[in-house]
Amino acid sequence: MNTTIDIPEPLYQKAAERARSLGSTVHDLIVTALSREMKEPDPPSPAPAIPATELYEKNQFGFLVRKRPPGDTTVTTNAFVNQLREELGV
Repeated sequence: MNTTIDIPEPLYQKAAERARSLGSTVHDLIVTALSREMKEPDPPSPAPAIPATELYEKNQFGFLVRKRPPGDTTVTTNAFVNQLREELGV
């Protein structure tokens, strides 16, 4: 919906400066502020991506495998994988 509101010039300048510092627009800043005031949740921000190099490494055969914490010697068996599938409904 489009609407027109009168905002005092000094307040608008502060809003414009804040929006620029956030890499946003005055429109988005106002919508976010109104959403907070009306107790509506802000739109979810995307989860930061975790670089694959932090989660996986290549084994001696060149396949990607999940990195394990030091000392973790857990063996992943077919039975364990099937149990997880049943628990997750996959």
